[in-house]
Amino acid sequence: MRRQGGLIKSLLPIILFIALEAFSIALMANNGVIQRYRVMRIAQNIQSYFWSKSSQVTSFFSLREENKVLLKENETLKQELIALMSTSPATDSTSAEQVPKYTLVHARVIKNTVNKQHNYIIIDKGSDDGMEEGMGVINPTGIVGVVNSVSAHYSYVISFLNSSQIVSAMIAKNNVFGPMQWSGERIDRAVLMEIPIHTDVKVGDTIISSGYSIIYPADIPLGIVDTMTVIDGISQEINVTLFQNFKALKYVDVVINREKNEIVTLEGNE
Repeated sequence: MRRQGGLIKSLLPIILFIALEAFSIALMANNGVIQRYRVMRIAQNIQSYFWSKSSQVTSFFSLREENKVLLKENETLKQELIALMSTSPATDSTSAEQVPKYTLVHARVIKNTVNKQHNYIIIDKGSDDGMEEGMGVINPTGIVGVVNSVSAHYSYVISFLNSSQIVSAMIAKNNVFGPMQWSGERIDRAVLMEIPIHTDVKVGDTIISSGYSIIYPADIPLGIVDTMTVIDGISQEINVTLFQNFKALKYVDVVINREKNEIVTLEGNE
C-alpha cells in the first residue's frame, strides 16, 4: 500500500501539470479568434506530423512486397522484350508461331568484385536451375559477364570488368561493329576497337550489342561514345562510357540460347 501511495504521489505533479496546460490552452482558445486560430494551427501541425510518421512506417513495411511485385513485372517485360528481339521461325514449317531464341533466368548477386584486373561475380543459380558454362549474363543496363563454372546452386561469372572478356558491339545508328573490351582502368569505361576510319561516329552515339554471338542477344544498350582515337591511320578506337554500374549490381539475368548447340555444331564443321 505504501508503494502504491508513493507512486500516486509521484504522478500527481505530472497529472496536475497536464491538467493546467489543458486548462490554459482552453482559455487561450476561448479568449479570441486569433488565439483560437493559433491553437488550432499548432494542433493541426502536431496531428500532421504524427500522420506523416505513421505513413512512413506503413510505407516502409510495404516496400518489400511492392519490390517483389515490381521485380516480377520487370522480369516479365524483359522476357517479352528479348522474345520480340530474337524470335526465330518454329521448327515446324507449317506453323506460323514464333519461338523465342533466348530465355532469361533471374538471379541474385551474392558476391561481386570491381577492384581487380580479373573481376568476378557469384550468383545464386546453379546447375539445378539450368545454368551451364558459357552462358551470358546481362541486366537492363548492359552486359555483365559470362558463366565460367557452376555448382548445384551457384555460378561463378567472369565479369566484363576482366581483361580476358571481349564482346561484339556496334554503333547503333549505322551497324558498324567491332570487339569491345574493358579499358582496365575505370569501371565505367570500355574501348570499341577495329572501327574503320571512314565510319560516321560522334560523341554521344549509342553503342549496343551486335548479336553476332551465341552468348548475348542483339541490341542490348551498352553505353555512349566518349572520345575517338585514330590508330595507324586506318582504324578508330572508340572510348565508351558504359551504362552498366558494376558497383550497384544486385540482380542479373542469365541468357539461355536455345539454338546454341546447333550453332556450335555448325562452327565445328568448319
